[in-house]
Amino acid sequence: ERAEVLREHFRCQRELYGDFVACRVIRRVVHWFVKGSSGAAQLRERGNHIETPEQFEELVAVYAASHPVMPADAPLGYPR
Repeated sequence: ERAEVLREHFRCQRELYGDFVACRVIRRVVHWFVKGSSGAAQLRERGNHIETPEQFEELVAVYAASHPVMPADAPLGYPR
């Protein structure tokens, strides 16, 4: 779900500003978005170098793969 929110944000940025500016803006968003996540340092480093929409999609795919969807009936304390 969070990966989809990030994708939607990027899509809106692209519509408003085009690919070049959207790729630069999303770098800051990635920093905020992955804060506290598992592997956040590596994701931030990768996010620093986003130059194309394809690189952004690769980063989101890595993020989504490392943060599986939590079942709705998961008990408190379920690993996230």
